[in-house]
Amino acid sequence: MLLGTLAGLLAGFVVLGFGGRLVMTAIGLILGARPDWSLAGSLQVIVLGAALGPPSGLLYGLVRCRLPHPSHGTGLLFGALFGSAIVAVYFLRPAGPVELQAAPRVGALLFGGLLLLFGVSLEATLRRLEHAGSHFQPGLLALVATFAFSIGCFGLGLWALISR
Repeated sequence: MLLGTLAGLLAGFVVLGFGGRLVMTAIGLILGARPDWSLAGSLQVIVLGAALGPPSGLLYGLVRCRLPHPSHGTGLLFGALFGSAIVAVYFLRPAGPVELQAAPRVGALLFGGLLLLFGVSLEATLRRLEHAGSHFQPGLLALVATFAFSIGCFGLGLWALISR
């Protein structure tokens, strides 16, 4: 579970944060719009990705440790279920992302792929951390995981302030 939290932070930051920003830019380019990047807008997406990572990694760690043979397929399935929850909460609200309003099919395809990639990346990152985890002391690992979870909570609060 501790490694899942840390893996979630890393995968969320890279895949959901930076990947989400790239997907938004790709949708704009597909629609023929000139990319309009701002520091505040980019930070909002990256912080949200990093903030969603630790709680989802913790949840994945809880589920994964009860499976007989976790694999990349397990990560893919988790990405699909996690993606369904994100879609239900974030994308289906009336004032959903502009990218999805402008190009719902392309946006759904690209964001859906990104969420599946997050699940697979979460599993791959968790495997790497498990391999390296034998060198960590349990107290240090608990401290790092608590820090990762705190970053997630702080990031969600910061995202809520930025998105007002």
